[in-house]
Amino acid sequence: MKTNFYSFFVLLSVFIACSSASEEGASSGGAATEPEVDVATRLELGLQAQPRWMGFWKEALPSFQVSDFQVAGTLPMEDVSFPEKNPINARHPLAAHQIRHPEGEGVVDIYSQKLALIEEGRLLLNPDSEIIFYKRDGMRERLLFLGPSASIEEAEWLDRECLLVLGSMEEEEGYRPMVWLIFPFEGEIQLYRHQQIAPELVRYAYLKEKFQDQIEERAF
Repeated sequence: MKTNFYSFFVLLSVFIACSSASEEGASSGGAATEPEVDVATRLELGLQAQPRWMGFWKEALPSFQVSDFQVAGTLPMEDVSFPEKNPINARHPLAAHQIRHPEGEGVVDIYSQKLALIEEGRLLLNPDSEIIFYKRDGMRERLLFLGPSASIEEAEWLDRECLLVLGSMEEEEGYRPMVWLIFPFEGEIQLYRHQQIAPELVRYAYLKEKFQDQIEERAF
């Protein structure tokens, strides 16, 4: 456990160190800048800012700890973008769940692929999940696409560069908490898997609990 904890934070520290070095090399004049906040610290603070998600997984896994997330790899983002405005208007039941970029670069949608709007404000569970960035310049950019075995549950911007995405993956033994760190402007995704699996959960349990009687489920 200690080794995994150490490896997790060391790898995150290396990543932010590399990012900081790259930014310094690109700047000119040697102007003083504010020190970078350690990525591991930002990740933990980001998770603490999601009490609903943390509480859900602590109930499902009583020994749940942030330190039990392990680096599972780095993936390139798919280059899938085209002009399209955000179709979610203010009256849409998912409007309040879209995530605005902290510096006004656009809006991220994490639910509308998974939860399709049907009649009278009800939401239909679909098999696939998709994260879309509706950018200020009018472009629609796909940040992440996942099939039926995955559930995207929450997200937030840690800063202007990094989107924290929380969810889970269905495996043979049960459901595993997952974290994706998405860097849209760099085209990179970092994946983290929790060591524990919750065997007793039902599929999409978090979304069903969060949206409760709004969701209608059909076989797929």
